[in-house]
Amino acid sequence: MFLHLGGNVDILNQEIIAILNYKTFKRNFAEEPVFPASAKTIHIEPDKEIKSVILTQEEIIFSPISSWTLLKRAELKDPIKGEAYVQ
Repeated sequence: MFLHLGGNVDILNQEIIAILNYKTFKRNFAEEPVFPASAKTIHIEPDKEIKSVILTQEEIIFSPISSWTLLKRAELKDPIKGEAYVQ
């Protein structure tokens, strides 16, 4: 299943490692980059406020759609509990 991230960008749910709130991401990772330099950064609609960060194996995607909304749309499940992260 595909998840719409804003603009004209869609991604397969299987490619998503994490969906993070941008303010939390910025606060926790601003000083010390934890991602490989080879990771491709994509700004969706750069003229809009960034609200979420989507991590994949190869990309860091900044989206104007809130992380809560993306999680609800994706209907991602906890691999251990088998329950949806957001209900």
